Amino acid sequence: MASEATTSYQASAFSDDDAECFSSFLSFYLGPGRCFNAAAAGLKEILALSQRHSRVDCHLGMCPAYKRLKMREVCRHWKEVHDKYFVCRSKFKRLKITANDHKIRLTGIKRTCEKVVEFRKDRNVLVYLLRSTELVPKGVDYQGGTVVLENEAASDEVLHLIEQQEWNIRKIELHGMLVNITNDVLYNFIEKQNSNPALCNIREFYVKHGTINEGFVSDRLISALHKTGMIFDVELVKNCIAHLTRTFVSDAVLPMILQPDMYYCLRHPFACKISIQGIKRSLETFFATDWTKVRYPERYSVANNDADAAARSVCCYYRCELKLQASAKFNLASFTGMKIKGIMEYIYCEHGIHLDGRHLRPGAIERGEIMFLRQRMGGRLMYAKIVLF
Repeated sequence: MASEATTSYQASAFSDDDAECFSSFLSFYLGPGRCFNAAAAGLKEILALSQRHSRVDCHLGMCPAYKRLKMREVCRHWKEVHDKYFVCRSKFKRLKITANDHKIRLTGIKRTCEKVVEFRKDRNVLVYLLRSTELVPKGVDYQGGTVVLENEAASDEVLHLIEQQEWNIRKIELHGMLVNITNDVLYNFIEKQNSNPALCNIREFYVKHGTINEGFVSDRLISALHKTGMIFDVELVKNCIAHLTRTFVSDAVLPMILQPDMYYCLRHPFACKISIQGIKRSLETFFATDWTKVRYPERYSVANNDADAAARSVCCYYRCELKLQASAKFNLASFTGMKIKGIMEYIYCEHGIHLDGRHLRPGAIERGEIMFLRQRMGGRLMYAKIVLF
């Protein structure tokens, strides 16, 4: 290292042999199996660049501007080589990014430990840390990790940086103040992630205690997330809910929601434009479709309550679930008149007790669940659950 007062740099003192020796050292230090030929080539490129400059032997403060520019050029190339070849990527199954007025915090969670890095707001540092991070599979049966963005870290710029890393993202969580995320940027991010065949699809999308922009939840968001298997839940703070007038989904996306392995929770006001008739039409489409010929694999049944008892007697099933906030519009009585040909209907109150639909009071805000069942040829069971909470 050069002293603070004087820098003495002799470019001609380095040769190709030095670069080769340095590469061999890196191979020993980092272990076999790494590709260091490219690193050595990059090192030689830096040395060739530095050899074009004359000897610098002066006080840094007295160094002419053109010589300082030359030194910066060499340093910049050194950093590019270091970042490209010699950075060991940290592997996490969950990465959380939070930010406030002055600092950014990255929390990486592995299977057995947690790592935390906190630094003053600096885009270059954030870019470096993201490039040094990799999301790993959470389990044997599926790939992808979790990304959590909280408050100021939930922004267009951070989404762009994450997109450049080409991570396998299975789950996204957004917490707190989310007004720095533009709706179109979020939609484009999800669409690019799901359309890249080299990456896994985003299969879980959560917002917790969120404050969002108008139009955040829309038909386009559902369309962007529409892939095989999806869990969707957006929970907002009360002050935000009171100011939303154009944030909802329509009947047009119900056929995307009521498909195998889809679990959607539409809180108020997201379901205000959905109609009972729209739900009925989508359920009819769900039960009329032969999903074995579409793209959905068979799911093996795990019965958890009496409503699932019929699933024990068959080998596999196709299931979807839609949760709606109970209201005068959506209640147990409003679904009792939904008669679908060839479909069995079971109604349960919120305590799990089976109810007779004829005894329900029209218009009463009653919570519970409605189960629609159909057994197809070959022993396949199809069922859809509407949950009112």
